[in-house]
Amino acid sequence: MSGREATSFGACRYEIGGYSVLFGTSRMEFGGFGVSFGAHRMEFGGFGVSFGTSRMEFGGIGVSFGAQRMEFGGFGVSFGTSRMEFGGLSVSFGTRP
Repeated sequence: MSGREATSFGACRYEIGGYSVLFGTSRMEFGGFGVSFGAHRMEFGGFGVSFGTSRMEFGGIGVSFGAQRMEFGGFGVSFGTSRMEFGGLSVSFGTRP
C-alpha cells in the first residue's frame, strides 16, 4: 500500500510516501510521517514514532519505545534496552545507551 494517506491494521505494511498509521507486526516507511504500533519498524525519512520491539530510522526525527533502536541521522529519543545513534542529537533510557 502506498499513497498520500493510509491507515493499516494488519500484519505487514509498506509505505513509500505521505502519511501513514500502522497497528501490526511489520512496518517499512520511506517518506513522510509515520506512527507504528507493532513488532518491527523501518523508516528512511521524515518523522516517525514507534512503539514495539525493533526500530531502525535513517533520517528525520524519531521516537521509539521498545527493545531496540538504531538511528543514523537527525534527532532521536529511545526508551528501551538498546540504542545506536550515528548522528544528530540522541537521548536514551535503557540498559545499553
